[in-house]
Amino acid sequence: MVGFNATAVLPQNFQPNWNSKCVLWLRADLGTTIATGVSTWLDKSSNSYSFTQATGSAQPTLNTSDSSYNKQATLSFNSAASQYVRATVTTLPQPYTCLVVGENSSGSTQAQFNGWIGNNTGPYWTGTQWGLYAGVGFSVTNTVTTKQAQAAVFNTTTSAIYINNSQTAAGTGSAGATSGGAALTIGANAASASPLNGKVAEMIVISSALTTSQIKEIFAYFGARYNISTS
Repeated sequence: MVGFNATAVLPQNFQPNWNSKCVLWLRADLGTTIATGVSTWLDKSSNSYSFTQATGSAQPTLNTSDSSYNKQATLSFNSAASQYVRATVTTLPQPYTCLVVGENSSGSTQAQFNGWIGNNTGPYWTGTQWGLYAGVGFSVTNTVTTKQAQAAVFNTTTSAIYINNSQTAAGTGSAGATSGGAALTIGANAASASPLNGKVAEMIVISSALTTSQIKEIFAYFGARYNISTS
């Protein structure tokens, strides 16, 4: 991250919204309102987007101390109940970078981590792949279904995917040039289909194509906070 070294501060002091290009920051221990499940998840960037779900059965579950994530909080999404949260988010043109800590445990079933209404643009998981879609899309082999630190760099024909290892991209290619916009769904795609069966601990969106060194700084924070090897 430009002008900031995440390895030089304690993980609990790291705040991605110190970067002026941070347009979205969701962390499971911050800004959640509980009804049946999580009815509101408040974005902690300066945009303060509210991700909401009014239907109780479709609300994800808050795990306040998840032993699999170094006792940090996570949100669990149940694909059988098509659980998701949604917010109206200003159109986000490429390039941008989406970073996430989470997992998809639904085997070979596609699970859209997020998607913008109207074009389904966003990163997605299957039990064996992590992919990007913005009109074209590409994916890389990814057989790990437990917690991961992942980065999706949407930059048209030079898009890239990082999985745990922040040093080298797991794959590069064309994800298409479509921009996200209108409303963003987390836990499913834009049409509330392909629901996620898994967890999300944290999501950061930066409105630029982060370099490898910048991704390394954020992954260092992810690794320390959630006990993930990101070297």
